[in-house]
Amino acid sequence: MNNSGTLSDTREARTRRDEINKSAIERGKNLVRQILTFARKTPIKFHSVDLNALVRECDKMLSNTFQKTVSIRCELADSLPAVNADDTQLTQIVFNLCVNARDAMPNGGQITISTGLAEGSSLSERFQEVQPVRYLRLSVSDTGSGMSEEVRKRIFEPFYTTKGRGKGTGLGLAVVYGIIGAHGGFIDVKSRPGSGTTFEIFLPASDGITRSAAPVREVSPQRGAVRRTILIVEDEELILSAVMILLREKGYDCIPAKDGAVALEQWEKYRERISAILLDVDLPKINGWDVLLRIRNTDPDVRIILCSGFLDPELKSAMADGGANDFIGKPYEIQEVLTSLDRVFAEEDPVKH
Repeated sequence: MNNSGTLSDTREARTRRDEINKSAIERGKNLVRQILTFARKTPIKFHSVDLNALVRECDKMLSNTFQKTVSIRCELADSLPAVNADDTQLTQIVFNLCVNARDAMPNGGQITISTGLAEGSSLSERFQEVQPVRYLRLSVSDTGSGMSEEVRKRIFEPFYTTKGRGKGTGLGLAVVYGIIGAHGGFIDVKSRPGSGTTFEIFLPASDGITRSAAPVREVSPQRGAVRRTILIVEDEELILSAVMILLREKGYDCIPAKDGAVALEQWEKYRERISAILLDVDLPKINGWDVLLRIRNTDPDVRIILCSGFLDPELKSAMADGGANDFIGKPYEIQEVLTSLDRVFAEEDPVKH
C-alpha cells in the first residue's frame, strides 16, 4: 500500500502549521516593539507615592484573584519615606512579580511582600550606578521551585520564558526591568533550584516621610475615578498578552478570552464590570460575529470594537447595523487601539465597575 500521499499531506499540513505559528509570533513581537516604543514616548507621571499603601492595595486585589493554595503575607516597615514614582507602574511591578511567584508554585505556597530602607553606601558593591541617598526596598519572595544560575541570568531578556507553550510570553520581567530603570532604581534576584526566589527592588526615597503638595496627575478618559474594564477576545496568546500589557499600562482593567466560547463565559461572569469588548472576528469555537449578536441580545450599551484583517464595506456596514461600535484592522497598531477606545467612550455613559 502506498502511503506517500498521506505522508506528503501530513508534512504539508505540518509546514503550514509551522508557518502560521511563526507568523503569529512575529506579529506578537512587532506589537510588543510598538508597545516599548510607545512607552518611551509616554512620560512617567511622577508623584509622591506611599509604597506601603500601594502594597496593601495590591495584596487585597491579588488575594481575591489567586487560588486559595497560595497565601500572601506582607511585612511592611514603619515610617517609610514616600517614593517619587508612577503608582500605576509600581502596581504593574508588584502584579508581575506576584504572578511569576504564583506560577512557580503550582501546588501552592507562600508569597511574602516586604518593604524597608537601605542606604546607598550599603548597595554600592551590588550596583555600580547607586547614588549616596536612601533607597526604599521592595521585596517579593516565594517558596516555589527556584531557578538555576543559567536561567537567573536570562530572566530579564524580552521573550525569554521557562513556562510551557501558551503559558507565558517572556514579557513580564522585561517590563519590570524597564520600569525600575526609568525610576532610577535597581533590581536584584536571589534563587536556587528548590529553594524559592526573591526579587529585591531599590527605588530612591523622596526627601520626607510624606509630601503634602503632590503634583496633580493628568486624568485621561480611561483613567477617571472608576477604572474601565475591557474584555479582550484574541486567540493568539502572544498578541493577547501584549495587548493586555498595553491597556493595563494605560489604566484599564483587562479580562482575557482565547476563543468565542470563553468570551461568552467571561461576559456572563463579569458583565456588570465590562465597559467595552475588543473582539476578534475570526475566532475558534464561536466566531466574533456570533459573539457580538449574543451579547447584544443581553446588553445594548456595552461598547464592542471588532478587529479583523479584512472587512469589505458591505460586511462592515452589516456589522455596524448589528451593533458594532467601531472597527480596527489587524495586525494591531497601538495608537489605533487606544484611539478606538477613546472614540467609543467619547459619548456620555455609565461606567461599569
